[in-house]
Amino acid sequence: MLFRKLASTLFLTLGAAGFASIAACSVITGSDIGLGLGQPCETDDECQASKCIENVCTRECAEDADCPEGSACLDTLVCSQGPAPSVPVGQACTASTECLTGTCGSDGLCTKPCEATTECPAPSECFAGFCQIPLDVGFIWVGVVEDQGWTKTHDIGREYALEQLPYLRADFVTNVFKDPEATDALNAFVEDGKDVIVANSFSLRNQTSGVADSNPDTQFLVCAGNVTKDNLGTYFARSYQAWYLAGYTAASKSQTGRLGFVGSYVTPELVRHIDAFTLGAKRADPSVKVEVRWEGFWFDVDPPNADQEYRETVLANELIETGCDVIAHGSDNGRVVEAVEKAHDMGDDVWSIGNDNIDACKLGPSSCIGVPYWNWGPLYVRIFDQIHRGTWDPKVPINDNILVNLDESIVSFGATEDLLSNDLKISLGELRADLASDPKLAFRGPYDVNANQRSQGDVTNGEEISDEELATMCWFVEGVIEKEDPLDPLSADVPARVPWGDVQIPPGSGNTPDCRVNQ
Repeated sequence: MLFRKLASTLFLTLGAAGFASIAACSVITGSDIGLGLGQPCETDDECQASKCIENVCTRECAEDADCPEGSACLDTLVCSQGPAPSVPVGQACTASTECLTGTCGSDGLCTKPCEATTECPAPSECFAGFCQIPLDVGFIWVGVVEDQGWTKTHDIGREYALEQLPYLRADFVTNVFKDPEATDALNAFVEDGKDVIVANSFSLRNQTSGVADSNPDTQFLVCAGNVTKDNLGTYFARSYQAWYLAGYTAASKSQTGRLGFVGSYVTPELVRHIDAFTLGAKRADPSVKVEVRWEGFWFDVDPPNADQEYRETVLANELIETGCDVIAHGSDNGRVVEAVEKAHDMGDDVWSIGNDNIDACKLGPSSCIGVPYWNWGPLYVRIFDQIHRGTWDPKVPINDNILVNLDESIVSFGATEDLLSNDLKISLGELRADLASDPKLAFRGPYDVNANQRSQGDVTNGEEISDEELATMCWFVEGVIEKEDPLDPLSADVPARVPWGDVQIPPGSGNTPDCRVNQ
C-alpha cells in the first residue's frame, strides 16, 4: 500500500512537469526552428539548416547524396526543390529548379553564369556572361554590299542583330541571284552547319524551297517569299504604306502637278509602290499625274552610254523634259537622285524621292525631299530570338505594318524636313499615324484602274484590296500615265499599262517582261 501511494505521487509530479515541458517545447518549435526546404524566404536566418536563394529556402550541397530524397545537387551547389532537374542549357524553362544548371534566365531559357566557355556544358558557349547555345546564320544577298541599295539595307540589319544578340553568328555571301550560284550557296551553308539560312530576294525562293525540302533540320527564310513549310518562312513589310506617304509628299511639293517614277524590275512589288505613290499623291492633289518609265531590272547592268550615263539617269532626265518636277524611283542605287540633284543645281526647279536607304538623300542634299526606307534590324532580332527560344512558327508569314515608332518600324518614310513646310510635316505625321492604325487605308476605294487589267474592274467605295491581290498586283490605278511613244517625249500622254509581256523594255531590246510571271 505504501509503494502504491509513492508511485501515484511520483506520477502526478512527473506528469505535471512533463506537460510543462511539452508546452515549452511547442513554443520553441513554433518560433525558433525556421522554415523548411522549398518554402519562400527573404533572408538566410529564416531558413532551417539552409540558405535563402532566389527567395526559396535551399540546402547547399557537394553531391546528390547531400540532398533530400527526390532532389539533386545542381551545378550551383544547392539542392533542387522537388523532382530532379532535367532541362539543359538553351531549352525553355519557367523556374531555375527545372534547369540542370540551376538557373532559368530572364529570356525563359536555362543558362548558367560564366566567364569562359570552358565553364559551360557543351554545346553551349559563354556569351555576355552566360552559357547560351550559339545560333549560326548564313545570309545570301542578291546584290552587293555597297553604299546604297536593297542589299545594303539588309546587311545593316544583319549588323544590328549581331549587336543585339550576343549568341548570334552571321556570315554572308553576295551577288547571288540565279542558278547554279544560288543552289551552290545554299548547299554550302548547309554543309557548313548553319542553323538558319536567309535569302533576301523573292528571286531565290524556288532554290531555297528545294534545298529546304532536303534539309529538314535547317531553318530557312526568304524575303518576300510566297511559300511556307515546316522549316521555311517568309518575311516582309507593307512597304507600299511608305510609298503612299512619299506620294503625298511629292504632290504637296509639286508645282506642275506632274510627277515621275523610274520603275526598275517589273514585279507586283514595284507596281504596288507606283500605285500607292499615285494614290498618296491624289490624296494631296486629286488631279495629279504620275508618268512611269521602266528601266527593266533592279539596276542598269550595261555599261554607260556615249555620254557616260546609265539608263536610270537617262530616264530621270526624260521625265524632267516632259514636265515632271518630282521624280521617284525603285532602283537599287542612287543614280536617279544624283541626276535630279545635278538638274537642280543647274537651275531646274525639280526634286527627287530616294529609295531603300534611310540616308539615300545624302546623294541629293539640295533636292531630295524624302525616302521610303527599310529598317530590317528589329525584325531580324525578333525572328532570331524566336528561333533561339524555339517559339518561331515558320508557317505564319511575316508582313509587318508601318509603325509610329520609327526605331521599331521595319519600313517608313523619312522626310527631309529642311525642304518641307511645317504644315506638310505635321500632315505627314498625322497620316503616318493613320496608316499605322489602319493597314488597309492606302488601297481602300473608291478609285478607277487603267486599261481593264484588273479582272474585278474599278475599286468601289469602301472596297479593300486583300493581301492575296496585293501580292499579285499587276494593274495601275487611274492617274498613272506613260507616253504613247516612249522615244518621243512630245507624244501624247496615255493611261499606263503594266507590262504583261507585250512591251519591250528598254525599247528595241527584245526584252518583254511580264509582271504576272515575276510574282
